[in-house]
Amino acid sequence: MRLPLRTSGGDSRQGRQLLRSQLNSTSGMFYVELPEGAILLHVVDDKEKFPVQFGREVMAGLLNMADRADWRNCKVSKEDELQMVEEFKNGFSEFDPAQ
Repeated sequence: MRLPLRTSGGDSRQGRQLLRSQLNSTSGMFYVELPEGAILLHVVDDKEKFPVQFGREVMAGLLNMADRADWRNCKVSKEDELQMVEEFKNGFSEFDPAQ
């Protein structure tokens, strides 16, 4: 399903509000907001088997990183993970309300 509405200015909240207005709260769904604001939506039927890693598989393919489609191939050592956390904290420290 392609919704005929578009979000403006890259405001993802507007896209989520649009989806809520179109679906009931018990519906399962997979959606993508495209850069120009279009929303692509697939409503998952209760009886449908929908791959839980679908989004990850699509992105891995688009980024030409097929090995990353399986999360187990993305594991890093504890040391590397702690370093990534520190880099993330440093990169976003200006937005930290506790500082």
